[in-house]
Parts: sequence; structure tokens; C-alpha cells
Amino acid sequence: PDLPNDIVVDQQALAYPGSEFSFLFYAPTGQEFVPQQASLDVVEMQATIQAGATMRIRIHEDTITGPVVATSRDGTTAYFVIPPSFLGFQVTRFLFDSPVPLVPGNRYVMEIFDFPSGAVLNGGIFGDSHDEYPWGRCVILGDPRDDGLDLWFREGTLATVPAHGPTWASVKARYATPRP
Repeated sequence: PDLPNDIVVDQQALAYPGSEFSFLFYAPTGQEFVPQQASLDVVEMQATIQAGATMRIRIHEDTITGPVVATSRDGTTAYFVIPPSFLGFQVTRFLFDSPVPLVPGNRYVMEIFDFPSGAVLNGGIFGDSHDEYPWGRCVILGDPRDDGLDLWFREGTLATVPAHGPTWASVKARYATPRP
């Protein structure tokens, strides 16, 4: 599917959404990854949640119980993807307050969790069992799975885009002919 190109993607698994897991009832839930870049500031996952709940991502060193390197801000629906089939899905974007330092080649785990909101709510995370990402495994109930299951994810850095280009007024002023 066509995805926005505002991310410089380091690692990704674009598994077709074949399986859905409750990240509340199967917690801790996440995906191992091995970055090639020295930092990240965005993670996207195919995830949905009940109204009123808040999703976040924790980046752990090595395992889902390893030290927490960083925690994202609240996830927001970034866009909907409509692949050639009629089944579309929601992609949720997670941003971090500052670049998350990573050691290229080391294993990390992105854990998706419900930031406590006072209500028992549910959310789903999607993946597929075609081993889309051979450098890491899906983690469900805290255990890495060895059956080829991977969650749908992208991680990397936001592309640097100028805040705005020249305005019509600034171009006009620059090339205007002075009048006597």
C-alpha cells in the first residue's frame, strides 16, 4: 500500500493484517527490532483502541522487561491505508519528545501499552505470521514468539521538511518593480 513518505524508515514489517491481539489482555505485547540508525523519533503501528483510552510505546533495551530507553507521547491516528483489497486499516503514530538514542545492531523492543485512563478499555494490535521481519519477533504475554509472527510497524525519523516555503507576498515583493 502507499504510505506517507514523511518518515525516513529505518526498520519496518508491513505484514498484511492477518491477526489481531488485545494489547491489554495479552500484555506485555510488543515487537523486537534491530535498528541500523543511531536514533528514532517516530514509531507507527497498525493499532486501534476504544474511545477514551490512550496508547503509548515504550522502547526497551534487549527484551520487553529490559530497561526502558524512552516512552512516547500519546498515539494519534496518522492515516488510514486502503490496500488493493477492500480491507483498510488504521495506522497509529507515536512521537517522542526528543530523539531516542539507539545502538545500531543491538536489539530493542517496542512495547505498546494503554496509558492508565481510569477505565478498563481495550485496544488491538495487528500482525501476520509470514515472518515479515526476520531480525525480531512479536512478543505476546511477555514471551517472544518463534512462529514467524510479526506486528505491523515502521520506525525511524521524521523527514525534515521546511516549515513553509516562500509566500506569494514575499515573492511578489522581491520581484516587484519599484515605482517612482
